[in-house]
Amino acid sequence: MGRDVAHQFNDPQIGSKEFFQGFSGILASLDDACERTIKNLVWSPRSNRLRHRMSTRFGWCATNIDLQREILAAQAQQSALIENVSKLEKEVTALKAWDADKQRYELKDLWRGFFAFIPKEGMENGEPAHAICANCYQRGFKSFLQSSGHPVIHDRSWDCHACKAKIKNQSNNMGELIARCRGAPA
Repeated sequence: MGRDVAHQFNDPQIGSKEFFQGFSGILASLDDACERTIKNLVWSPRSNRLRHRMSTRFGWCATNIDLQREILAAQAQQSALIENVSKLEKEVTALKAWDADKQRYELKDLWRGFFAFIPKEGMENGEPAHAICANCYQRGFKSFLQSSGHPVIHDRSWDCHACKAKIKNQSNNMGELIARCRGAPA
């Protein structure tokens, strides 16, 4: 057949139409042969084993990828839990420190209904005279009462900057208020 095609190609009496018809016939037979070969490869017992091996391998890879995803998700959850534990440990430490510190204070009426927490006698630890806002103390943190510093005698107050409490009082000296509530001379 190959000789015939070569002979036809060299023969000047055969037209191009006949040549291309012959060539298309060769292409059609090659196409059929390729299709049969592919069918034989795809559906042969050997190809079944190959497909099984490939699906097993790719199935293993897919399982491996799924497993890696699960591991990464578990690691992310573990990291979040460790972070939460760390935050909670810090909160516990702060609460323990506050518990120890608040044992130093007692609630006193400093002057006509002006309630505040002041250091117990002998537990001042060298700190200047001060009072802690009763509201903030009950909420679990220390907020010092600050003198408003108004020069007008009748318009003085002690302010808590955390909760915005304002306590009107004539005195601008916390040491005097503490000494007076303890019964000591100012």
